[in-house]
Amino acid sequence: MMTLALERALEYAESSFEGAFSGGMHGLSVGRRRRGLGKSMAHILQQASSLTSSLSSVHSEALLDEDEVDDDPVAYELNLGQLRADIQERVLGILPRLRDRFNLPLHTQAMQGARGSLFFAGNRMAASLAKIKPSKQISRHVDGAKSRLWDLHFVKHKVTDAPQSKCTLFIWTPKDLNRFDPGLITEYEQNLEDLQRQSIEDGIEPHVFYGAEEAAAAIIDFERAA
Repeated sequence: MMTLALERALEYAESSFEGAFSGGMHGLSVGRRRRGLGKSMAHILQQASSLTSSLSSVHSEALLDEDEVDDDPVAYELNLGQLRADIQERVLGILPRLRDRFNLPLHTQAMQGARGSLFFAGNRMAASLAKIKPSKQISRHVDGAKSRLWDLHFVKHKVTDAPQSKCTLFIWTPKDLNRFDPGLITEYEQNLEDLQRQSIEDGIEPHVFYGAEEAAAAIIDFERAA
């Protein structure tokens, strides 16, 4: 049924979306137009899938597979950027008032000397985002996570009038580790444990998650009371 729906939707797109859409089955319709947040059509289509309940698990698996196949630094950053955009889209779908609270630089007078950025700085929560998985390049992933942790350290310990009462380091990690080499898994688990312990020691909550919907839900729940 999903294959048929996709074929009919592609035919409708090829006709420049002119005329009435015929899905070939009862209950199938074209949704409202939305603005995509991405640098490529593939990225935007993945976001569209994630926003459709029947396709969200497909999108999640596709994201994991893509990340695992290519460990190139550029691909890694693109996937991390995609994850940020997916979380942001989900949060703004529920709390649009937070639109200007994402991807904020730390270059402010209140935080002199800070050179990083925050993924999210809301009314009650400040959060950064990192990714870590079993990989030969795990040291680079850990370095990136520690850099995000340092950004949160500035907010928690250097900004006396910061409105955020909670600092969270969101750590994306694959849920299924069976596909990875056992040696890589051991190193990954040690690094993940160290990263969580370091966060807690600095008064920052580590939040391990497996999909954009989990991180978005955590932000929404905490900010709703603000």
